[in-house]
Amino acid sequence: MDFENKSFYVVISRNVTHTLRYHETVYREWNRVLKPEGRLLIFDANWHLPCYDQELLIETIRRGDECLRLYGSTFNGKKEILI
Repeated sequence: MDFENKSFYVVISRNVTHTLRYHETVYREWNRVLKPEGRLLIFDANWHLPCYDQELLIETIRRGDECLRLYGSTFNGKKEILI
């Protein structure tokens, strides 16, 4: 990162850590740019939780299907209402 050492009171990471390939490098950089009394705030989700909980997986699929039924799909760039 192109910032001076100890230049931030807060570093915020949101939905990033689960995508990192080189965790140690990133954490080292965050630590480098934080002031001594600074704070690192990490907000991340467990995106893979439904893969390990059968009931949650079924509910996640049901909710996704319900959203598609109610609101349609824009994945192809067109608004389609599925009824």
